[in-house]
Amino acid sequence: MKNMDTPNWPQDVLQEQVCLNLYRIRNHPSLALHCGGNEFNPYSFGNASSMFVIERNIRDLDPSRPFKRTTPDMGSAHIYRDMEPTWYRHCYGQLPFVAESGIHSFPSDKSLRQLMSAGEFARPVDNMMDDSFRRTHPELLNHFTEYVPERVPRMLARASAITDIASASIEELAEATQMASAEFYQIMIQSMRENYLVTGGMMLWVLKRSWTTVGIQLVDGLSDPIPPYYYVKNAYAPINAVIELPHLIYAAGEDIPLALSVINESDQRLNDVTVCLDVYSSCLETVYHREYTVTIEKNQYRTPIAEESFSLPESFRERFFILRASIYQGGALLQQSVYWPKCLRRMEDKAFRESYRAAPHENLMFDRGPWLKESIQKALKAVLRCESKSLFTGRADGRSRFSVRITNRSDVPAFPVRLQVGNDGCVQNVSDNDFFLSPGESRALRLDILDRSGQHQSYELRISAWNVLPLTMML
Repeated sequence: MKNMDTPNWPQDVLQEQVCLNLYRIRNHPSLALHCGGNEFNPYSFGNASSMFVIERNIRDLDPSRPFKRTTPDMGSAHIYRDMEPTWYRHCYGQLPFVAESGIHSFPSDKSLRQLMSAGEFARPVDNMMDDSFRRTHPELLNHFTEYVPERVPRMLARASAITDIASASIEELAEATQMASAEFYQIMIQSMRENYLVTGGMMLWVLKRSWTTVGIQLVDGLSDPIPPYYYVKNAYAPINAVIELPHLIYAAGEDIPLALSVINESDQRLNDVTVCLDVYSSCLETVYHREYTVTIEKNQYRTPIAEESFSLPESFRERFFILRASIYQGGALLQQSVYWPKCLRRMEDKAFRESYRAAPHENLMFDRGPWLKESIQKALKAVLRCESKSLFTGRADGRSRFSVRITNRSDVPAFPVRLQVGNDGCVQNVSDNDFFLSPGESRALRLDILDRSGQHQSYELRISAWNVLPLTMML
């Protein structure tokens, strides 16, 4: 059941349906528990009677498995709110379990290109909520899970901070919605991980779509992982360096608190690791750097490292700035978290700032900027090199695994570094993607490729970042 009441349901019919379904599924090895429904009130007059019928028959016919009346229930919640993800820190400090949460984005533009006509795919998207969208992009509309007035503007507002979405291409909208979602997922997950033991966990909706669609997803319908997948993976890493930001939008001249901590679920004692805190301008110039040499005990879940503060200079007005928390051991990067807050002129209005920070608000629309991608593109160009590549395994079923080492051969960070296999009919999974690569650093990456077409003898690998000339090679 979902979002409904059942005061007039015939209990004899319900009894028979419950029994028949229990006989059908109770021996299935993947069945972990039974649940009476989703997002409804199981305690209303009619529903309570139905829950009794279901629970009684489960107790009689499948007693080895637990029964939950509904989800969410008993200390859990489904949270889909249009707000800065930092509000999870402020609003849900007493929540035991986040049973559902997720953020809308486009699937991979490569997946859409393979499923849409060339003419419509190349056509700019002017106004996704205007009636003209139905006429100009009927195929794209067909790839929407929830094309509704409440959902699409929220997705576009988040994307508008990444790039100018006015008359954007499908490739630009895909990238912008995905990077905005990636930021949201990372901060949301880290906020709830910081809150352990009060918050025991979080389940995301949804990992993979069964078809290629605009909706909540980490892996799209053609099995292509998109940026949120990698940021979720990074946010759940056993060792996590975190900046516990209270907000994402500030005013020039404000002192922003930079609480730096490390989460350790690795069951390892980390001896003499270096934890770094960096602030970069919108052009990726380092303006603040701190290093701390610490030992992280294996039984200490969260270790506070420092309570720093940074005063935003006037030059940051109407600009993004980049924050990075990283942890190194023996000079090798263990993990990093990258954030991109904003410094806006409108936040200098005290009344607006106090109102905006008093409670969760809808995301601001950045129709005139600043835009993150444009800021990074104006930075000095970084130089990426593929230092080595090798084939680990190649199989007859179209699966191949490669090792690729990427090095930043410049004095400027590269962001976001992305590896993309260009061949149609192929999907990829990288050990990390859309990441920040510091000057002089190298990353050894595992690249898995599945050739569903069975037609490719080699693969075109494109390595790019917003402030890098793309590098293309054959594997």
